[in-house]
Amino acid sequence: FASIVNAVEEGRGVYDNIRKYIGFLLSGNISEVLIIFLGIVFGLPLPLTATQILLINLVTDGLPALALSADPYEPNAMARKPRKLDEPIFKGLNPFLVYYPIVMTITALALFSWFYFYKANLFQAQTATFLTISMFELYQAFASRSTIYPAFKVGIFKNKYLILAVFSSFAVIAFSIFIPPFGSYVDMSPLSIMEFAFIVVISSIGAIVIELCKYYKTRNESLEM
Repeated sequence: FASIVNAVEEGRGVYDNIRKYIGFLLSGNISEVLIIFLGIVFGLPLPLTATQILLINLVTDGLPALALSADPYEPNAMARKPRKLDEPIFKGLNPFLVYYPIVMTITALALFSWFYFYKANLFQAQTATFLTISMFELYQAFASRSTIYPAFKVGIFKNKYLILAVFSSFAVIAFSIFIPPFGSYVDMSPLSIMEFAFIVVISSIGAIVIELCKYYKTRNESLEM
C-alpha cells in the first residue's frame, strides 16, 4: 500500500510538472505569434527578426523550461481530489494561456511603437521588443513554479536549476545587447542603461498578473510543505 501511495504521489508530481512546462512554453509562443501577427495587421514593420526569435526559443524558452521539468512537486498534491480521466490538461491555465499573452502582447507592441515612432530606429525597436519578451518569460519562469499556488508560497528560489537557467539566460541577453560585436550577429542594437532598466522592470507585469490570479483563487488554502 505504501508503494501505491508513493506511485500516486509521483504520478501527480510528474503531471503537475508537465502542466508547468506546457503553461510556460505555450504562453510565450502564443504571445510571440500575437505580437508578430498584430504588428503586421497594424501595418508596422516586423517587431522581431528571425534571429531574435531563434535566440528567444533557445535561451529564454529552452533553458527555464528544462529546469521546470525537474521542479520540486506541488505541495498538497495528495490532498487534492483525483482528477477526471477526461479532464483537459489545460484546465486552470487561463492565467498562463489567456491573461499573460494579452498583457505581454500589449506591452511589447507599445514599447516597439514608442521606439519606432519616437526614436525612429527600427533596430532599437526590435531590440526593445526582444528584451521585453525575454524578460517577461524569465519572470514567468518563477511564476510557473506552481500552476496552482503563488510562487512566494511554494518558494520562488527552491529550484536551483531554474535559478541557474534564468541567470544564464539573462547574462546572454545583456551580453547580446551591450556587447556590439556579438550583438551584430543576433540583430541587436545597443540600448541605454535607463532604457534597459525600464524594460526589465516593466516586464514583470506579466508574472504579477499570473501571481495575482493564483493568489485570489487559493488565498484561503493553507499549504503543507
